[in-house]
Amino acid sequence: SSGINAEYGDEEDPFILRDCPHVYFCGNQKRFETKLLEGEQGQKTLIVCVPRFFESHQVILVNLKDLSCFPVSFATLLSEGKTDLYHTTTPEEDSAEEDGEGDDLPDINVTPDADEMPDME
Repeated sequence: SSGINAEYGDEEDPFILRDCPHVYFCGNQKRFETKLLEGEQGQKTLIVCVPRFFESHQVILVNLKDLSCFPVSFATLLSEGKTDLYHTTTPEEDSAEEDGEGDDLPDINVTPDADEMPDME
C-alpha cells in the first residue's frame, strides 16, 4: 500500500518537517502567489500558492536552479463556454476544416502572463 505509514504509538510524527524544504507547495488556492522566506540559519524556502486549475486554467512552473517561478495559462473549451467536448465530425466537416472553414476552437496560450511573473529579489 502507498501512503504515509503512521500508526498510533509511532515514535516520530510523519507530518512534522524536520528539515527545511527548498520549495513548499500549497495547492487549491484562490490565486497564484509566491514568497521567499529565509530561516534563522540562512536556509531559504520558496512558498508557492498554486491556484485551483478548474477555475484558473493555470499550472505553475518552478526553476529549481534559481527558484524562479511563473504561471502558465491554458485556454480551454470549458472556459470558452463550449461543453460539447465529444463532438464527432463528418467527412464533409473534416474537409471544410482543412480548408480553414469551420475552425472555431480557441487558441491555446502557453506563455506566462508577464504581469504575473514574480519578483524574486
